[in-house]
Amino acid sequence: MAPAGMKTLPWPARVPCHTRRRSGCADPHVDPIGHSAGDTGTTTREDPTMQKSPCTALPLAVAALLVFSTAATAKDVALSGDFAGEHGAAGQPSGHVAATLDTTTHQLKYTIDYKGLSGPVTIAHFHGPAKPGVEAGVMKLIPGPYKTGMSNTVTIDAETQSAMLDGATYVNLHTKAHPKGEARAQMTVDGSAGM
Repeated sequence: MAPAGMKTLPWPARVPCHTRRRSGCADPHVDPIGHSAGDTGTTTREDPTMQKSPCTALPLAVAALLVFSTAATAKDVALSGDFAGEHGAAGQPSGHVAATLDTTTHQLKYTIDYKGLSGPVTIAHFHGPAKPGVEAGVMKLIPGPYKTGMSNTVTIDAETQSAMLDGATYVNLHTKAHPKGEARAQMTVDGSAGM
């Protein structure tokens, strides 16, 4: 019994919502030692791992969405082409171009093998847009030094990428005897792959 002059409050006293938030009490019917109203002595504890703050969950959800979006848009496309002689080449040039195009970064990684040319390659390009049998201007320089088995990565623009995906680009190998091109390899899309 409370001493004379003192008021007794029914237990548990209700704590205002804003006070509960600052003190960390999630349930107004649970006292600090875990007893609930009308409890017979059973202790109740909430699992702290089950409580998630919206301030923590939201950034995690946004980060997961960004990762998913990046993975969904990234795509490597494999392209290839076989060399054949052109512009009256006397010999029988042959060889192969294998490439992988990252359609997100516009980076093209390629390897070029060839043989049977009349002499050393003086310069090489990606030409287009042009379908097989049709000539077109230079879209991207292939940097030297020029030798069979050369491999490199170049960044192409949106127009060149579009032409490549449409099968409308070709690799041209130029020589001193054939300055307009001695060997041509029309590039076609093989599918998705990595090099």
